[in-house]
Amino acid sequence: ATEDTTTDPATGGKYTGSFTFTSEGTVTAENAVAASTTVLASQLGVDASAVTEVAAALDSDAWTVNYAVTTTSENDVATKDAAAKMFTDTKAAFETAMVDAYKALDGSFDSTIVLTAFASLVEATEDTTTDPATGGKYTGSFT
Repeated sequence: ATEDTTTDPATGGKYTGSFTFTSEGTVTAENAVAASTTVLASQLGVDASAVTEVAAALDSDAWTVNYAVTTTSENDVATKDAAAKMFTDTKAAFETAMVDAYKALDGSFDSTIVLTAFASLVEATEDTTTDPATGGKYTGSFT
């Protein structure tokens, strides 16, 4: 009998990612988060509920959006692949989707959104910090 050396199929996981964009229009953090959540879900091929921990911050003239995405065994490979191609193959589609999602939130928005970077997904690490000392009861003696 031979040993089965095939690797386990993708089981899904939690990943963190980020992207940056610029816009000539007025962008708010609240709307950037809402639009990003919608667009990330559609562009990465996951349910909106799988995109979590979305935060947007403006640094000089560029917005950085950080997020987490949880995949399943069925979409893990495709999601990672979609993220890897976001800044090259599907950049224009992402930008258009962001503009459309933003306009849906703010009807006065009339500008472009330019994706300036899209980081590959990184497996989220578990928090391995130990609990802080909580105190306790000790006995001692002296002579």
